[in-house]
Amino acid sequence: MRHTLLGVVAMTATFAAWACEPLEPAYRLERPRLLGAKLVVTAEPTRANLRAGDAVVLETYTGSLTKDRGAFASAVFTVCAAADDPIEARCVGPRFADTSTRGPEDPRVAFTVPPGSAGKMLVFAMFCVEGEAAIATNELRGACDRGTGQEMVVRFEVGGAPNTHPVLGSDSIALDGVPIVEGRGCGEGARVVRADGISHDLTIAVAGAEDGEEILVSHVVTAGKLEGLYSNAGSDGTFRVGWEPPTTLPEGRVPVRLHVVARDGRGGVAARVVDICLEKGTAP
Repeated sequence: MRHTLLGVVAMTATFAAWACEPLEPAYRLERPRLLGAKLVVTAEPTRANLRAGDAVVLETYTGSLTKDRGAFASAVFTVCAAADDPIEARCVGPRFADTSTRGPEDPRVAFTVPPGSAGKMLVFAMFCVEGEAAIATNELRGACDRGTGQEMVVRFEVGGAPNTHPVLGSDSIALDGVPIVEGRGCGEGARVVRADGISHDLTIAVAGAEDGEEILVSHVVTAGKLEGLYSNAGSDGTFRVGWEPPTTLPEGRVPVRLHVVARDGRGGVAARVVDICLEKGTAP
């Protein structure tokens, strides 16, 4: 069974269903999921547009109910010049930078944009929850030798207009107006919220947007209810979404992970994950 993530380099994505399995709400992160990807130019990490000859690392962002990263057991990547087809992922010429990865970190692949390149290129990848990932020899089609998996297609332009990545800073995500400190879980300094079903406001401030650039923010959470998978910017440029915690907990305190990805539609991507600590409460 496969789950496919399609998008341009900015990873503006539509999430297909996990066939044969019940679906959680799109904003609920209950199973391993690829959340986004970012092309990073090694010599200029803030630059989002690619040029011929650039050394590039494609970083992926994954998550699940139990892991902030490295949610998949294995992944395999391939890179090629892309056919001018907005629907089907097809290569023009040979594939290169075939790379497989395993381990606790989010998968990534490094490659160099061939000198003299121009036009469209793509990265195709297959991620597997349990088994070994593979890509077919004669077509861009992934498979896992066991269990479920997810395909990814990232299309990008070589030689496009200048662009930089947006920024999600250390105080960019706030709960009820108070910034959430990253990586605290339910330890010292954690933001604690009672599991009482009372709604809270999450605000997200994205820096680095260029004039006239429209930012798209997506967010997923491991528990509770968000108002949606995406949020729109208000008049002050800040993104807002309501979050309602659950009313029951299996134990006294449980960390909830919130993953946020900001995209500018031209290849710029930023991502952060923060924790909210839930403690048992009484529903109103």
